[in-house]
Amino acid sequence: MSDRPRDYLIRPRDARAATSRCADILHAVAHERGCSVAAIKGLRRTSALIAARREVVRRSTLADVSAARIGRVLDRDHTTILYHQSVLGLR
Repeated sequence: MSDRPRDYLIRPRDARAATSRCADILHAVAHERGCSVAAIKGLRRTSALIAARREVVRRSTLADVSAARIGRVLDRDHTTILYHQSVLGLR
């Protein structure tokens, strides 16, 4: 064993908790906006659905969920999430 200090080790994030947090946010936004989760995750690009997706991205980012994880929950590529974060001024 080396004499290297163990403070370089970072405790891994609980991926299930982050996914659950993001899914909870998705359901809350869908309920508040009066649309379905499937509609938010779908392919349609109406202004109402884009606004709902951006709200999910905003809240999830503020809840410290990674762009990759948000993308998995929304069925989008992480670069799409990065774009929404930049539009929202979160990056």
